[in-house]
Amino acid sequence: MTEIKELEKRLAECTKKAEKACAYRASLPIGSSRARVTTANARWATWAEARDKAEAKLEEAKKALKSEKKFSDTAARAIDRFAKRFEF
Repeated sequence: MTEIKELEKRLAECTKKAEKACAYRASLPIGSSRARVTTANARWATWAEARDKAEAKLEEAKKALKSEKKFSDTAARAIDRFAKRFEF
């Protein structure tokens, strides 16, 4: 569960930084140097990619947790059926 919280925190951080980089990129005035535009685009792209990766990892972790829970529930039901069958 702590892994999911860490991933959610990382996703929030990356999202915030990507939004900040996007705002900076949008605020560049017309006639900005090519170097400034390229740098702003690169920073935004880096944070956007990090955000997308964090989101993918978070979804993967949530699916794994759901799968684990589903397996443990199935195992518990099987044990209950077995116990009822043999009157434990």
